[in-house]
Parts: sequence; C-alpha cells; structure tokens
Amino acid sequence: MTEIIRTADNTLVLTEEVKAQIKSILAKKKEIEKAEKEMKESILKAMEDNGVIKYEADDMLITYVQGTYKEQLDSKKLKAEQEELYNEYTKFVKVSPSVRITLRG
Repeated sequence: MTEIIRTADNTLVLTEEVKAQIKSILAKKKEIEKAEKEMKESILKAMEDNGVIKYEADDMLITYVQGTYKEQLDSKKLKAEQEELYNEYTKFVKVSPSVRITLRG
C-alpha cells in the first residue's frame, strides 16, 4: 500500500490514492455484507420452509440455529434504582486500540 505520511506536527496526511483505496475497500465491504445478509436470509427461509436443520458438504456446513430468548440485564435501570449495587458489580475490561474510518459525503 502507498506510504502514509506523518508530518512533524503530529498530523496524519493521507495521499489521494490511499483515501481512494479506503473508500473503495469500505464500499466493497458494504456490498459484500449486504449480499451475505441476503444470502443468509434466503437460506434461512428455505431451511425453515423445508424443515432442514443442517446442510453438509465437503467444503461447507450450514446449520439452522433456532431463535431463542436470552437473559439480559437492564444496566440503566439497575444503575438508576440501585447505583451502589451497580457499582459493586461493574468491572472494566481493556479494549484494544483501533482505527475507526467514517466516510463523509
């Protein structure tokens, strides 16, 4: 990939080529994610309509996962009503650094 330049005043400078590559990659990612979602929805419907719970081939396994309910803590309500208890059981976990890219316009 083309070099990313960091100037002396600690400002990141990207070439037009790098910016174009980022935009292209993110657009392709969005397109692929949309296609994946549509494919999964079609497969899910076909599996439900035909009572199929598993598709198995040498190169692929598709398993139907039934919908379910999960237990979830309402942390906002707990904090509002029992803040001391909330603070007692709240723990902090390390989140690795990352880069967020937002396209504009």
